[in-house]
Amino acid sequence: NGREAASAATDSVISSSFVVHGLYAAGTDHLSPEQAVRYAESNAWDETSRRLRSALLVGATADEIDALIKAGALLSGKQQWGTWGPEPALFYALEHLDEVALLLDRGADIDEGNAFGKTALMYAAHYDLDSTLTLLLAHGADVRKRTDAKDAGDVNLWYDGRTALMYAAENASEKVIRSLIQAGSDTCAIDTG
Repeated sequence: NGREAASAATDSVISSSFVVHGLYAAGTDHLSPEQAVRYAESNAWDETSRRLRSALLVGATADEIDALIKAGALLSGKQQWGTWGPEPALFYALEHLDEVALLLDRGADIDEGNAFGKTALMYAAHYDLDSTLTLLLAHGADVRKRTDAKDAGDVNLWYDGRTALMYAAENASEKVIRSLIQAGSDTCAIDTG
């Protein structure tokens, strides 16, 4: 049906946009992006976790999200065996405050970073999501966290050691910048660039 087709298309976009960078297992670094997506879909994370992320992107109801969590969807992006799967579920909810609050209530790690350490707070600052940033700060998000690509495998970053304030200064409104400074961001921090 239409909903399943939309979900499959969303999964494909998510896989190619967010997941590919951290999924190369030993001996698979020769894969094309398309092959890496297929590898990710078949090996790195389960259907329930993929469906949760699709649901979060489209603004599903709290009951739908809860059902997927109860069915075993992973909130974390880090798999039990230490490899990276999908981005943390919280990242997919950032444009929906009610989803962010629900995931935090269900145990999502507010300060979990992706394969190179970028956190939900950094994404909220990067995309000028003032209300989300305010919610994350109210829940105790760490404004001093930095990106760290040392364990990121094949991720190639222009700059490393970035903070949420740096992302905000580059992309966000004055309100977001002020919120981060008032929350204790290091205004003297520098990145590798």
